[in-house]
Amino acid sequence: MAAVSREPVELYLEKYIESYMELCNVRKGGDTRPTPFCKGYPFHARAYILPNEAVVVIFRHQAPAMKLEVVNETFESVKAVLQAREHHSMLGFSPMKNFTVEDARKDAAMDLARDERQASYRNGLESAFTSIVETESLVTDIAKTNPWLERQLLGIADKLGKTAEPMEKLKEEFKRMEGDERYQDNELQLVDLQKYRKSPDAPMAGLTEQVVEKYLKSYIEAYRSTIKPDYPEAARPAFYKGYPFHVRAFILPNEAVAVTFKYTVPAHKMEVSRASPDLVADLLKGKEHSNFLGLPPLKSLRREDAAYDAKMAVKRDMHNALLRALLASARSGIGEEEKNILDIAKTNPWLEKQLAQAAARLSGMKQLLVNLNDELEKAESGKRLGDHEQLLDLLTRYRSPLQAEQAEPEVVTMDAGAPAWSLPGAQVRPEQPAYGGPPTYVEEAPVQQAAYAPAKDRPQAGQYGLSPEEKQTLDMIKATLYNIDVKMDDFERRLNYIDKYVESVQKQQVERFNAQSEIVRHEARSAKYAGIGIASASLVILLLFILDWWLGLFDPIRSLFGL
Repeated sequence: MAAVSREPVELYLEKYIESYMELCNVRKGGDTRPTPFCKGYPFHARAYILPNEAVVVIFRHQAPAMKLEVVNETFESVKAVLQAREHHSMLGFSPMKNFTVEDARKDAAMDLARDERQASYRNGLESAFTSIVETESLVTDIAKTNPWLERQLLGIADKLGKTAEPMEKLKEEFKRMEGDERYQDNELQLVDLQKYRKSPDAPMAGLTEQVVEKYLKSYIEAYRSTIKPDYPEAARPAFYKGYPFHVRAFILPNEAVAVTFKYTVPAHKMEVSRASPDLVADLLKGKEHSNFLGLPPLKSLRREDAAYDAKMAVKRDMHNALLRALLASARSGIGEEEKNILDIAKTNPWLEKQLAQAAARLSGMKQLLVNLNDELEKAESGKRLGDHEQLLDLLTRYRSPLQAEQAEPEVVTMDAGAPAWSLPGAQVRPEQPAYGGPPTYVEEAPVQQAAYAPAKDRPQAGQYGLSPEEKQTLDMIKATLYNIDVKMDDFERRLNYIDKYVESVQKQQVERFNAQSEIVRHEARSAKYAGIGIASASLVILLLFILDWWLGLFDPIRSLFGL
């Protein structure tokens, strides 16, 4: 099979960048809020063809001029480049990636849609946070000019200030995702690409149903064992709560694997078979599945790979759970204060216009947070319209490792003024050979023994000794799994913080209610004692007046006797 060469990769990147920039319309100025990748043009892009024919592309934004480079490089060298953290974005492609013009266009459209969703989410959070601060200021100003409502309105303003706290946490979370978290994800993506097998020089043996079934069983087991039983219900991802599954895995003609999951069936069931992309597409149209998973060709399907992939999926899903918990906390506080403002407006009609403005802002913010939460749930469950179909299309566009060779792109002479690359139809995917029964699939020696796998005798070094590169891979995978465990602990601490925050808010509300009740009782007692004091003083004055009048009756008698 022909190795990945410089020309197709360079052609792909040229068309990818052009398609992305045309779609986001930055050059024409039509998009007022472009994505970070759009704003980063022109780029200095360097593509690294790795030893197993995977490809990593590093982008540096705002370069003096557009520049493309394609070089062959080792994993360690690319790792050092990523750890330097001097790049702005990265693309990673597995060994069987098809570097055609049509693939570049489709990939650019998918990536732009993803980037726009992330930018929209971040902008929505910033808008919501700003609106909360402005509404708090508006309510405070109204309280200053209406002192008889000061206690009620300042209480609302204080609660709005506390509602802004989870919004601030969300902003910090997104800032972290765009900073250190992004660089860490790039390094993990390189580790994942390193585990792909290299495409053989001759046609290889086909993937077997048994290997796929073994991988999926290990994946599900590792995912469920990573989620601890004491996690609160809100923090449990949909994939965890959906067990037992009806799993249907389909080995496509190009050796990619498409997997559908149907949640909460009566009994767990798994089926693995070979199928055409059309059959899987028809199944997706039926919308009877709950989730969809895609495995590219040449992906390593060992037990330890399944455990690693499951932990990465848990990390992603738990991160979404954290964001949804913060959104729910902010949304509940906003809804309560909106109702309180409307109640005050009903009893103070001269303030109706000002208070209605504040309530309308809160209503808009609440709906925005609902929409953001829905987007997170769709991303976690894969229910966003077209996501599964796009993933299937991506799987079918991979080249097949069963092919004897890869067709080279046909260079077509263009008319004057046309772009200097091949036409979209110039690169034709070679016809795949008909499947002639399940050939033997030789499973590679495992890199790392899984904790739950049965112990085996260590193979003789003369036959199965690890090469220096494999030993290095082993160390990297161990280090990566340790880093994931550390990150999972971080997510648990964040969830624990959310629980404590909610408990603190509830405790403050109870204490405030008790304090208000005590104030009312104290005022009642004070009024009672004041009434008794006034009555007693009045009685004494009355008695003194009567006594003086009574003594005045004896004045004539005292005059008669000269007293």
